Amino acid sequence: MELFLITKPELKSTNETMSDLLMQCPSLVEGTVVRAVCQTAGKGQVGNHWESEDGKNLTFSLLLRPSFLDIQRHFFLSMATSLGIADYLEGIGIGGVKIKWPNDIYVNDSKICGILIENVISGREIDTCTVGIGLNVNQMKFVSDAPNPISVAMLIGKDLNLEEAMNSLFSHINGRYEMLRSSRFEELKESYLSKLYRYREFCPYRIVGSGEVKSLRIDDVKMDGTLCAKDASSNKYEFVFKEIEFL
Repeated sequence: MELFLITKPELKSTNETMSDLLMQCPSLVEGTVVRAVCQTAGKGQVGNHWESEDGKNLTFSLLLRPSFLDIQRHFFLSMATSLGIADYLEGIGIGGVKIKWPNDIYVNDSKICGILIENVISGREIDTCTVGIGLNVNQMKFVSDAPNPISVAMLIGKDLNLEEAMNSLFSHINGRYEMLRSSRFEELKESYLSKLYRYREFCPYRIVGSGEVKSLRIDDVKMDGTLCAKDASSNKYEFVFKEIEFL
């Protein structure tokens, strides 16, 4: 997949801009990236806001056309993207990189990147997949009420060239995407679980429906994104997004 980069000085949301471009040009090529130097209203999961200082970070949306992927395996898109970002961060010397289910990248217990994936379905195929990514790169101060942000510069002690970082990050994501295109599902899942935040550790979680706090151990993530966990008595639990809160 080749990178076709569109950089804008300021956008409200790169995912919204990509959606507009697809309406104007439905045949927009896979690998198109809309990047905002300044994103004023970046979207996180379920309407959350993504804070990004002007000109300091990478905020962009990548267009994929994974018609080769069965819709039941849609969460492999999240796996491949998350792993590509983790590969990039580890490649520049950052340790302790973890993937927090479903779509956050952590370094130890601090959030460095958020991902928002929006699919357009046609029949049993994913027609288009827009992968929105916000990676904290050179920002040193965060003013929102986000509890645990961190950036690349805070970890390695220097600023990065954002254009070089963009190209390298895309290359790493593309590498994992090509694994997905080659149906290397078991390899991708094994890598994903090896980096999963709190995997096989008993930790406290709040079950959203009941408000109950339980100590659970994450044991698996299904190909549709369902989180599988057990309690100390080996009772099994399954959660979809927003049914459980990490405490």
